[in-house]
Amino acid sequence: MASNVKYLNPDTIHTVQSYSHAAVTRSNTVLVETAGQVGITPEGKLLETYELQVAQAFKNLKNALAAAGATPADIVKIRFYIKDYNPSKLAALGHSLRDLVDGQNAPPSLLLSTPSLSDPKYLFEIDATAAVSYNQARMGNDKTINTDVVVVGAGLSGLQAAVDLQRAGVKCIVFETLDRIGGRTYSVQASDLNNGMVDLGAAWINDTTQDKIWALAQKYGMGTVQQRAEGWDLAEGEDGTISKQEYGSRAFAPEVWEKHVEPYLQDLDDKSKGINLELPAASARAQEFDAISVADYVREHHNHHAVLNLSASLLRSMLGVEPAECSFFFYLTYIATNYGIWNMISDRKGGGQYLRVRGGTQQFSHHLASELQNGTIKLCHPVKRISQLGDGQVRVEAGLRTVVLCKRVIVSVPTPVYSTIQFCPPLPTPKALLGQSTILGTYSKFVLVFKEPWWYEGSTPWSGCLSSAKGPIVFTRDTSFPEDNLWVITTFCVGGPGRTWSFLPEAARRRTVLDQFRKILSTGFKDIPDPIAMHEMEWGKVESCPGAPCPVTSTHVLAASAGRSMTAPFQNVHFVGTETASRSKGFMDGALRSGSRGAEEVIRSLTSATAASRL
Repeated sequence: MASNVKYLNPDTIHTVQSYSHAAVTRSNTVLVETAGQVGITPEGKLLETYELQVAQAFKNLKNALAAAGATPADIVKIRFYIKDYNPSKLAALGHSLRDLVDGQNAPPSLLLSTPSLSDPKYLFEIDATAAVSYNQARMGNDKTINTDVVVVGAGLSGLQAAVDLQRAGVKCIVFETLDRIGGRTYSVQASDLNNGMVDLGAAWINDTTQDKIWALAQKYGMGTVQQRAEGWDLAEGEDGTISKQEYGSRAFAPEVWEKHVEPYLQDLDDKSKGINLELPAASARAQEFDAISVADYVREHHNHHAVLNLSASLLRSMLGVEPAECSFFFYLTYIATNYGIWNMISDRKGGGQYLRVRGGTQQFSHHLASELQNGTIKLCHPVKRISQLGDGQVRVEAGLRTVVLCKRVIVSVPTPVYSTIQFCPPLPTPKALLGQSTILGTYSKFVLVFKEPWWYEGSTPWSGCLSSAKGPIVFTRDTSFPEDNLWVITTFCVGGPGRTWSFLPEAARRRTVLDQFRKILSTGFKDIPDPIAMHEMEWGKVESCPGAPCPVTSTHVLAASAGRSMTAPFQNVHFVGTETASRSKGFMDGALRSGSRGAEEVIRSLTSATAASRL
């Protein structure tokens, strides 16, 4: 059978070997577009090396074309995306391309170098456009499924909602964009020593105020370790000077603490107590505080350089944003839902950073998933369209050709991601504005795994706590598990400094982190060893949850109609996520609470609809 595509290499352009300059298609052909294909096997395993990922991606491309009735000879154009390209990476690409075209002329192509793909562990991606005849084309039929509820997103809130629904006898399906469950819980093997996991996403819980996540830890028998709270802290000032103080002591001169810093923190704590947790917009001074940013408030009421620096440091660490980017009212609400500023900044009992989980926090997601019926979760199924058809029926389109008819939908994706889904009818104006007016902070982790805990040694052992006003590292924590002989320092490149750092190529990002780390630690330690493993996670480059830990609103949003709509359903579509929680907002506990709230809403509405139909 003759090919539907003809490649052109005119004499008026330089001669090429590995691609063609142009292509034309025959008349009466159908275009075939593939999604980007990466190095994931049919079993869902992401291969580790660049060479293996290239070979697998080409196999996946060939299979995708075949599913539409196309062959490699039908390719009109092919595009290659290489993470941090250099010429040494051409060999593997050329080998797989020659195998694909099997000695024939190669199609027109485009090669792009990128600092990161949709998942930081993807090293190569390929997609193609092909043309086939109408007879060849395999249009296929949409695979239609019927169920009671569709849950969009397999993070903690979505999984908790699904578990609650099925316990109540409600049938549901969970669609997840990524090739894994867990959302912003993501645990990976620490090193080749196989002695534990490190968390590249959410990491801390406590057993005092976060009762829902703590109950799960107890239920599933998950071991925890207290955050290390001893030794000496290190701090890097804006001018590069390095200071140290014993853990728990104040990093300020006594008069600065008493006159400026403590009054600022206490002011935040006092004002947060006036927030209406169930409906923040109904709070007494909501409009006043939502009209200004945190930066505005600090300059007006606490204009001292120590407070200005502390304000930036806290917001970067908590939310990955700068003071000018965050509504003062949102900040107070965030503090209020987490039991006050003193609890939030504490690493001790009741604090936000008190306990870590042996084996990683993604276990919470896996344990919840294990409670669901087989086949409930559909990975690699981004939801594209939610159509409310009337009479209590909703049509959900996901993945390539999956269509679900259901009665209710629970959307469990961050508010800034609402815009990736086409809602029909469109979202009400306040809900749409909410999605457009929230941002996810820049939050990246660079995890250093060591063979030995060298920082425990000497006359002034390091606590693992480092703070920097310069960056790219803004703060660090000791995230070791001594019981497992696992020694880890997690560095956080967040907020403005992290944003600047994220634009660097991979090698430069690694170098700048290690250089800063060694420079600061060399003031107290000699011969700092190389890590035995390093893990980088840039949440801003994950398409389905581009940032962490919690969506933030700027001014004039949370106290307005957009903020009031945060937890409001839209007809038969309900919305959950840690940002919608009235307690533990931004934490795993808040995600679980919101998931249960969404499931309860749906169960109640389905029960009411059933009762009404019997009248």
